[in-house]
Amino acid sequence: MDKEVEDTVKEAKLYLNKLTLLDNDLEAAIKQITTTFEETNKNIRETFSNLKATLIKILDKREELLLNQSKKIKGEAIVPLNDCRKVVQEKMKTTNKLIDTGSVIMSNPSSNFDCFMKDASLLGSLPEVPQLKEVPYISFHSCPSSENEVKNILEKLGEVSRIAPAQVTQMTEKPGAILVEWQIVENDERMTDIQEFKLQRAFGDVTKDLHLIVNFNDCYKGMCLVCSFNLHFFKEHL
Repeated sequence: MDKEVEDTVKEAKLYLNKLTLLDNDLEAAIKQITTTFEETNKNIRETFSNLKATLIKILDKREELLLNQSKKIKGEAIVPLNDCRKVVQEKMKTTNKLIDTGSVIMSNPSSNFDCFMKDASLLGSLPEVPQLKEVPYISFHSCPSSENEVKNILEKLGEVSRIAPAQVTQMTEKPGAILVEWQIVENDERMTDIQEFKLQRAFGDVTKDLHLIVNFNDCYKGMCLVCSFNLHFFKEHL
């Protein structure tokens, strides 16, 4: 009976050990989800915040440029028209004076008739004024297709994925080195176009001690899907 109890306790301890390992795995899985969720949200906010600032800067710069162009056209076109208008208004003033003088002469023939006729000789001379079709008609045009294209790009900007676009598939210890292999993860929901891979290393168990995440450093950048590292280097730094 004691033997049976002893064996049962032994089996129970083994079972508990396995359950503990499973619980640790679950804890690590939950940490991974939570950590990547927080990191993803941070990246989303930073990306869109930077993009908004960049877009506002670009739009403000373009708006200012167009406003300056409009202002320049107005200035170049309106100055000669204002000068011409001054001439016209001066002639209107002179003509009104001539009309008043003529009225006086008609009521008093002894007035200065010669001066009146001299001024009257200028009535046929009119300043040259451009027609409306000859002066600028300032307007603004924005291509709807360009606006729609920008909208379509922004509406499809970024994506959230359940898995990383690339994952380490195998680590093989070689004489004096370690061979790390990774691959692009195929996803039916999106097309993955990775131009460069980056492998990072950090000492300690980052899955358990999250504060160690700041110790990550780049140890490879390139297009290869496999890379060999000096094992002594890894033992010193991992």
